[in-house]
Amino acid sequence: MAHWYEGPLAAFDTETTGVDVERDRIVSAAVVVQDAPGGRLRATRWLVNPGVPVPAAATAVHGLTDGHLQRFGRWRRR
Repeated sequence: MAHWYEGPLAAFDTETTGVDVERDRIVSAAVVVQDAPGGRLRATRWLVNPGVPVPAAATAVHGLTDGHLQRFGRWRRR
């Protein structure tokens, strides 16, 4: 392996109710893994019901509404 991008790669992403790391909550997460260049991507995704209203500004960014998250999201662990 001559370059870092020729090895296994992984990416992790979240969407949240806002940008305050102390107060806001995750509403979706995803991890994508590729074992080798050109290899098949493996993706795992989660929707989370944050237990608080999702502000309109956050919905405008990621498109996830309260109703959608309440219906399809997992309950967060306490």
